[in-house]
Amino acid sequence: MPNFKLTFILFFCCPNIALAQNDCGHGESYAELNTNNIRAGVLQSGALWWDGSDGRYIAPIDGVNGEEVTAIFAGGLWLGGTVNGEVRTAAATYGHGAGNREDFFPGPLDAATGAAIEGACFNWDRHFVITDTAVKNHQEDFAANGAITVPDSAVFGWPGKDNPHFLEYGGFALPVGQDLAPFVDTNADGIYDPAAGDYPDIKGDQMIWWVFNDAANIHTQSYGESIGMEIHAAAYAFQSFEPAINNTTFYDFKYIYRGTEPLDDFTAAIWTDVDLGCFTDDYIGVDSTRSLAYYYNRDEIDGTLEQICENGIPTYGEDVPLLGMKLISDSENIGVTSFGYYLITFGSPSLSLFGPTNPVEYFHYMNGRWRDGQPLIIGGDGYGFDDDIPTKFAFPGNPISPEEWSMCTSATENNTEDNRNTILSSAGGTLNPNETREFTYAVIFVPDIPHPCPDIAPLQEAADIVQNFDCTVSSVQESTTSATEISLYPNPASENLTVILSDNTDAVTEYSVLDAAGRVLITTSVPESSHLFLPLNNLKTGLYFLSVKTRSGRVICRKFTHL
Repeated sequence: MPNFKLTFILFFCCPNIALAQNDCGHGESYAELNTNNIRAGVLQSGALWWDGSDGRYIAPIDGVNGEEVTAIFAGGLWLGGTVNGEVRTAAATYGHGAGNREDFFPGPLDAATGAAIEGACFNWDRHFVITDTAVKNHQEDFAANGAITVPDSAVFGWPGKDNPHFLEYGGFALPVGQDLAPFVDTNADGIYDPAAGDYPDIKGDQMIWWVFNDAANIHTQSYGESIGMEIHAAAYAFQSFEPAINNTTFYDFKYIYRGTEPLDDFTAAIWTDVDLGCFTDDYIGVDSTRSLAYYYNRDEIDGTLEQICENGIPTYGEDVPLLGMKLISDSENIGVTSFGYYLITFGSPSLSLFGPTNPVEYFHYMNGRWRDGQPLIIGGDGYGFDDDIPTKFAFPGNPISPEEWSMCTSATENNTEDNRNTILSSAGGTLNPNETREFTYAVIFVPDIPHPCPDIAPLQEAADIVQNFDCTVSSVQESTTSATEISLYPNPASENLTVILSDNTDAVTEYSVLDAAGRVLITTSVPESSHLFLPLNNLKTGLYFLSVKTRSGRVICRKFTHL
């Protein structure tokens, strides 16, 4: 997407900012997922799906009629809470692409003090990219003779806890004793040593991991006082014959609170500026029962038949998609508690519908209110008065249904040309010092859906497949220091699969076989044993997942191929 939109954003929403006089600025590192039908970019410091100038959520990966089309222009993390009644916030929107507005900075925080680590802002301005192929090659190399003969720089340079090789491959020393990137600890010694057979705990066929915080400098985006949050982020994707999975990217965020006092009313949100090609004709909605925000086109053609907008931006033309933003899981099972929006507009609506300008206004938006504190209300554009019916979810109706509240049923001349930014939030609970919260999100692309006022059932169906794809995504939270591990051989397998637990003090009690879409094909309880022998004669050729439950309560998932 050309810089026309960024110029528009700067003109309407971003005042001049005096930059903080501190050595730590925003992160410049950029990386992309590109293993399935989506190409999705991530910046270092809390910003998602753009490169600081242009939208970088390319869907499909090969474009439309030879032109790259973006489904998302930008996204970012928003966080909030209160300390002794004072609102604290941290947010990422257009970042250093829009006036150097930054609340997040590269690197972890000191686990003991919560302070920024000297040199971290420079050292950690990077992404760590790992592939399933690299991990498998490393495993096979070690299995051959108990040693690594061909070190892989991505594996040896993985920032796992106390990696003794990291200085050589990463160029600086890791903080001692601090948990960082996830790994499989094959010998249960508590440190990541790839020379001893340890390897990155990868999700998907490609995974990007990075770390940042909100405490290394003052906040020039939300203007809130630092929360003291360290964030471990991972983006990953799966190659799959199942379209729902092949058109989806996944994101894990682990929030580690390094503050010294309880953080009440903790709220984690995803802010998104979705542009399905053209950015002035997108509508929004939410299925709160599925924790799913969705985005669709106002009319049957995105832009013109020649697939351009008025400003030359490539579009989807007649092949208009649906896009979903889904909370897959969160460690406290809070779910999505609100979905709201604000306007960056060509018109002149009430200022109450514009974006936030201070911590309280950011916190209002994260909690299902407008910037002036008024609640969302049912009907119209969602803005009204105290005697209207309040809600936490804007436009929850299916657009195809004229009886339900959607943007199709509430469209007016005042809201058809607006550019909307959305906030999908999970609010509730208290974080004590060094406590964590974890969230997994999925971005789901469903191509070529009839418009206008589309039926969102195809997106809901895809979202259900993604939600149930839990063997490798949401239900498995493997400890990086657990000795419980399984070996599968041969893999690929033609007739039978042998499964061995490396920890002979534990035992398998149940196993399931899932297909590439996450559908359970077989579930069987077995006599407790550290060995399994599985016949595969009833399975077709393809990719599968084995989910193993053990006596100790562990659930371990591994991928295998049936020839």
